[in-house]
Amino acid sequence: VVHQSARTPAVAREDINRDGQVNILDAFALARAVQAGGQPASPDLNGDSVVDRRDADHIAVQAVKLEKGGRS
Repeated sequence: VVHQSARTPAVAREDINRDGQVNILDAFALARAVQAGGQPASPDLNGDSVVDRRDADHIAVQAVKLEKGGRS
């Protein structure tokens, strides 16, 4: 029997650095991994079957988006 407290907390796919927050640092981490070459182990966030700079851009847009009701 697995107790609720023993489970690993869910982590957002966009949380590349696994610090519990989705922010611009995740976009930077993915962009650096992509720039270093190869296929990063990160998820394909925009659904185009490739992990690339566009996935980092997807995180950046989400990270800077204002909450509903916020001022622009």
